[in-house]
Amino acid sequence: GANGKSDGPGVSCRLGPGQNYGFCLYTFGAVMRPFLHESTAADAAKLGLFILELPVDITSPVRAFLSLKQAGHHSCLLESADGPDAMARYSFIGVNPSGTLRLYEEFGELTFGSAESQRIDDPIKALRTALSTSGTHGTQDGLPPFAGGWVGYLNYDFVRIIEPSVPRHAGVEDGEQYGYLQYFGDIVAFDHAKQKIFVVTDVRDGSPEAIDDARKRGVQLAFDVYGPPA
Repeated sequence: GANGKSDGPGVSCRLGPGQNYGFCLYTFGAVMRPFLHESTAADAAKLGLFILELPVDITSPVRAFLSLKQAGHHSCLLESADGPDAMARYSFIGVNPSGTLRLYEEFGELTFGSAESQRIDDPIKALRTALSTSGTHGTQDGLPPFAGGWVGYLNYDFVRIIEPSVPRHAGVEDGEQYGYLQYFGDIVAFDHAKQKIFVVTDVRDGSPEAIDDARKRGVQLAFDVYGPPA
């Protein structure tokens, strides 16, 4: 509202030049505040990412993870310690994966977007295909070191695919899964040193429609991280 108050959690935005949100507000309780930073359409097209920055003063990684779960998002929580410090520098929440990769001793199964699942002979080739299909943003100046990508695990016996002379781990049977990964293009990253939350969404093909969709997803996530936890 014009008086800077709100009846409950939500996001209010006003259109600015170039059909970008020039001023966005998030609310928590009755307090309405502006985003610390919001990507322009030009920035989003250049980086391949739409970015919102929020302060970390009214939530935590675990609470945000539970709030996203309550809002219906499929998420994973990652912590990243900075050297011997007990406090992690970053916490990452991957949101709503768009790809899945299952790895076995002799093949992989890749599903990405709306495409049908494909079986790929050779799990190493499956990993490379997954990376080439999703693409990668690498590291970006001013952003946490992880801005979206594949998250999952490779088990002990995966090393046998690279070095067959390594003996099979006791108890592993034929046909068991050697690895499982999901692709998260949308990320909520906590930078505990800077006391900021980065909401990062993938603009995909970079079209104006994709950028607008990434902005909408980002604003929705900015709302949902402050919602009630599960």
